Amino acid sequence: RPFELLLGRRTYDIFAAYWPHVAEGAPHRGIADQFNGTPKHVATHDPDTLAWRNSHALGKDIIAAVRELKRGDGPDIVTQGSSDLVHQLLATDLVDELRLLVYPILLGHGKRLFDDRSRAVAFRLEQSKATSKGVLVNRYVREHEIAIYFEQHLASVKKDENRIVEMTMEDGTVYRAKIFIDASYEGDLLAKAGVS
Repeated sequence: RPFELLLGRRTYDIFAAYWPHVAEGAPHRGIADQFNGTPKHVATHDPDTLAWRNSHALGKDIIAAVRELKRGDGPDIVTQGSSDLVHQLLATDLVDELRLLVYPILLGHGKRLFDDRSRAVAFRLEQSKATSKGVLVNRYVREHEIAIYFEQHLASVKKDENRIVEMTMEDGTVYRAKIFIDASYEGDLLAKAGVS
């Protein structure tokens, strides 16, 4: 499927130093041709240094620029790497699909995909396959905002003094969790469920 790239500046610099220089006949030449030819939208403070063909700066308001891209009828917008940019996209509800590659390696520490700013959203596993090396390739599609889902399907809520909430859904499913949502939304949600 056709796609356009959405990249943070560090990932852009790594890609721009590699993909335009892949030799004819090299194993990754097909990917290089795709990446070199597709439009690249870049979150950068230095737009004059985007030398890789078809590269465009997103401008000062990155989130507004991404929303505008999503409104268009163009191809899919794909992000790779770009962890700081991905955090912003997750925090502003701009992610429709996640493709996560899970490697059977424990590093102990590193960058987190989901940080404290990520919005609560439910994703459905659409496809999963394992490679011959044991890497899981998982494709998740956005289903709904957690808050909206709970508001629409909540049957009852109990809350204790430690902010532990037990929520029973219309289908009988029970969720028990500590509340981390902001106090104003917590009050609205509990009020709708008739809990003081």
